[in-house]
Amino acid sequence: MMKRTATRALAVLLAVFFVFAGVLPKAFAIDALPETFSETYIVFDRDTGQAILGKDMHKKMYPASITKVLTVALVMERHQMNEQITVTESMIAGIDPESSHIALAEGEQVTVEEMVYATMLYSANDAANVLAEYDAGTLDAFVWKMNNKAKELGAVNTNFMNANGLHDDDHYTTAYDFALILQWALTVKGFEEVFGAAEYDMEATNLNEERHFGTDDCLTVTSEYTYNGAVGGKLGWTPQATHTFVSAAEREEMSLIFVSLATPTQWDKFKDAVALYDYVFDNYKKVPVSTASAEIPASVPVGEVENPTESITFRVPSELKVAIPSDDEGEGLTVKHNLPQFYLDKKDLSPQLSVYNGEDLLYSVPLEYQVAVVAAPTSANQPEENEESPLWPILKGLLTVVVVLALLCVVFFLALCVLRYRNLARRRRNQGRR
Repeated sequence: MMKRTATRALAVLLAVFFVFAGVLPKAFAIDALPETFSETYIVFDRDTGQAILGKDMHKKMYPASITKVLTVALVMERHQMNEQITVTESMIAGIDPESSHIALAEGEQVTVEEMVYATMLYSANDAANVLAEYDAGTLDAFVWKMNNKAKELGAVNTNFMNANGLHDDDHYTTAYDFALILQWALTVKGFEEVFGAAEYDMEATNLNEERHFGTDDCLTVTSEYTYNGAVGGKLGWTPQATHTFVSAAEREEMSLIFVSLATPTQWDKFKDAVALYDYVFDNYKKVPVSTASAEIPASVPVGEVENPTESITFRVPSELKVAIPSDDEGEGLTVKHNLPQFYLDKKDLSPQLSVYNGEDLLYSVPLEYQVAVVAAPTSANQPEENEESPLWPILKGLLTVVVVLALLCVVFFLALCVLRYRNLARRRRNQGRR
C-alpha cells in the first residue's frame, strides 16, 4: 500500500514539475478530443477555409435535406425575394406525399421569399422544386447549375441529382465539400438571415390558408442544446442518409462551420456540434503569419517565352490568419505560392497561397490577380520607330545636296529655254525687216 502511495505521489510531483517547467507534452496541454457520434464531420474556419478538425471528412455520404442550402443560395443570388411565382404542375410533380412538403397546389401564387423560408425552415421538398424550376426553367437545368457551382467551389467529391435532397444513389457529398458550399452560401446577400431564422409566417394565398414554419435547429432556439454564438443551421434526414446537419457559430475572432453526416439519432448531431464547437473555441487561437516568406514575384509573364504578350500581377495580403492549438507558438508556420515562372496561356489560372505548419498543409486561399497587355519588345539590332538612326544625319545631308542640285539643273534648263526663245524671236524680227 505504501509503495502504491509513493508511486502516485511521485507521478503528481513529476506532473507539477512538467507544468512549471513549461515542457508539458502537447498531448496533455489541451483537452482531449471529445467523443462523437457522427460517422463523418468537419469543423471548418469560415473566414479562411481551414479544416481545423475532421473525421473522414472526404468520405462520400448522402446529404439529405442539407442539399437545400445550395438550392436556396443559388436562387437568392439571382432573384429578389418579392418576385411572384405561379406554381405549375411540373414543379410539384413526383414529390412523395410521405416526405416533407407544404401542400403547394398548381396555380397557387407564392413569392420567392415564402418558398425560401418554407425550404429552409420546414424543409419542404415541393418548395425547393418550385424555386429550382422557377430559376432554371427545368429541374434538370437547375441540377446542372448546382453541380457546376459545387465544382467551382472546389467540392470535387460532390454530385447532386435533385434540388431537395431526397434519396438517390448518385446524390452525394462530403463533410469537407459541404463546408465549402456553406462557406459560399453565407456570402450570398440575405442568406445568413434566412439560415439563422427561428420562424416564419406565410400569408394566405389564392388557394391555401396561412402557414407557419419553425426551425428544428436546437442550437439556435431555446433547448437543452442552445449554443451561445450559434448563427444558424439546417437539418436533414432520410432512411439512407440518417441524420445530417450543417451549422455556423462565432465567438470573438473565430467564425466556424460544422458539418456532420450519418449521425445515428436526431440529438447526436447537436451533441457533436456543441462538443466540437467548445473544443475548438476553448483550445484554438487565430494567429497571423506573414506572407513575406513566400517570396511572391511581382508579376508572371504570359505568352511566348521570348516574347510575352501579357503579364499577370497579384494582390498579395501582408499576412494570413491560421487557427492553431492554444499552446502552439506557431514557429513552424510558413506561406508558399504555386506561381510558375511563366504562363503559356490564361486558361485555368489558379494562383494560390498555402499555409503550412512544417510539412502539413493547413489551407490554401486564391490570389487575386490582374492581366495587363505587355508592350511589344524592340529588337536590339533595330532602332525603335521614334529613335533616329546614327546614319540619318548623313543621309539627310546627301538628300539635301541632291535636291539642291536638281533644283539648279531645273533653273539652268529653264534659263536655256528662255535664251533660246529670245534668240529665235530676234532672228524672226531681223528676217522681217529684210
